[in-house]
Amino acid sequence: MSDLALTLNITDDGNDYNSDLYAYLSYNGRYVALLNNLGVIAANPFGADAPGGMNVTFSDSAAVNIHAVGDGYLTGTYRPDGENIDPASAPSSFNADESTTGFIGKRQFEI
Repeated sequence: MSDLALTLNITDDGNDYNSDLYAYLSYNGRYVALLNNLGVIAANPFGADAPGGMNVTFSDSAAVNIHAVGDGYLTGTYRPDGENIDPASAPSSFNADESTTGFIGKRQFEI
């Protein structure tokens, strides 16, 4: 497989934040995090802190990892978050290193 695209549409009632979202794709024992506490990193422990929602497409060929964005309503095409760690992990455990994420990237693991 060389590329996969997936569209996700999440409506927000104005009280939720994209940093609260967690979504993944699983197939045949493989797991890829699409969203995992968007924007959370050591320097920003609360992550995306504005009401959000999104209508986005995930694709390995996108230029930007969705973890690096996240405030407000999101549209466009992004690489999957790829943060295959427990959503309750410490903010310092999160990383928006775009070179290791995606459907086909190194952060996939078997469950």
